[in-house]
Amino acid sequence: MYLNIFTKLMYTIKIIKNYCNIKNTIITQYILR
Repeated sequence: MYLNIFTKLMYTIKIIKNYCNIKNTIITQYILR
């Protein structure tokens, strides 16, 4: 049970980080254009 919660938490953090990276990349591309 605890392992399941931890796994979900890590997965959520990974998704949030990926979203932030994509957002920053898009913003950078927009500025550099």
